[in-house]
Amino acid sequence: WPGVRFDLLSITSWFHPLLPAGFYNKTFLWPGWETFEPAIRPDMSRIGLIAGNGRFPFLVLQGARSLGHDVTVVAVKEEAFPELEAAAGDAGADLHWVSLGHLGKCIKILKSAGVTRAVMAGQVKHVKIFSGIIPDLTLLSVLRRLKARNTDALIAAVAEVLADHGITLID
Repeated sequence: WPGVRFDLLSITSWFHPLLPAGFYNKTFLWPGWETFEPAIRPDMSRIGLIAGNGRFPFLVLQGARSLGHDVTVVAVKEEAFPELEAAAGDAGADLHWVSLGHLGKCIKILKSAGVTRAVMAGQVKHVKIFSGIIPDLTLLSVLRRLKARNTDALIAAVAEVLADHGITLID
């Protein structure tokens, strides 16, 4: 307290019988909402985009920027379209290319950018994950604890590791 659910200055509404109709008593309060919003919702401004191939990462980037989010893009080097670099530059987003097996590097980039929420967008051929890549220690630990070698189990395990590092995977 005070917070979003309890407004300490709501006591001013007790005086409404003395004020003329249409008077909005909070008009003159200073400082404004913008001053306190980052403290109340610190994770709302920066999100991470883990980008695979296809058009979807471009749409997510555009949508997040139009909502006012700063975006840190981690593009999967073997999957994401090269045009994503230009799109990220146009949107004012940071872009980092990461090889498919380097989950630890992906987490390190997102954490250093201050990301607490991330979204996966675009296709990644999961067959490549189970063969043909050299995983880092973080991904190796994920692969070791998989209950099944399928897409759902893999995404759930990656989401769990991201959460362990303070990054919530959103949809």
